[in-house]
Amino acid sequence: MNKVKFIFNVLKTMNDKKDFRGTIQAKMNKSQGQVFSFTNEFNNKGNPLSFFPLFGGNKINGHSSLSTALEILNKLEIENQEDETYLVNLNSSEFSKDMVNRLIDNINRERMKYEHMITEAENLGSGFIDDIISIKEPNISLKVWVSKSNEIQRAKLVIRGKEDTNSTEGSNIELKTSIVLFK
Repeated sequence: MNKVKFIFNVLKTMNDKKDFRGTIQAKMNKSQGQVFSFTNEFNNKGNPLSFFPLFGGNKINGHSSLSTALEILNKLEIENQEDETYLVNLNSSEFSKDMVNRLIDNINRERMKYEHMITEAENLGSGFIDDIISIKEPNISLKVWVSKSNEIQRAKLVIRGKEDTNSTEGSNIELKTSIVLFK
């Protein structure tokens, strides 16, 4: 399967959508137990892809967005499913350490754009964003289910790792998020 054509078709289809609705769910666990959980339905007008800033800006730590995108594309796995849908897999264990660090740095930059939303979320989750950012050598797994008409149906993101603290024993952290889009 031609990955570039597939991704182009999905992005074009999703970009053409005028409104989208669905549910988002997030849960975060640390060694001590669950520290954050929420579920919310949304109904938004506008571009659904605006919630998924992957590359941001023209350069990421001196690398072009294009080189970052190509590295991600190279590691992307697209599987045909029996029901004629597609499962798109991306796992950070396939990336170089430099690539993971570039993505984490970009997440930190993007965080500033959404500071007002993060502050509101932080009130619910007692600092969970800082916990996620503090993960040392995170394992990031993204799965996206795409219909045969190139629409994203749902996505699941899991981030696991150890909290980077000054102590020798950092907490294990796991964040699971899922988004389900309705027609």
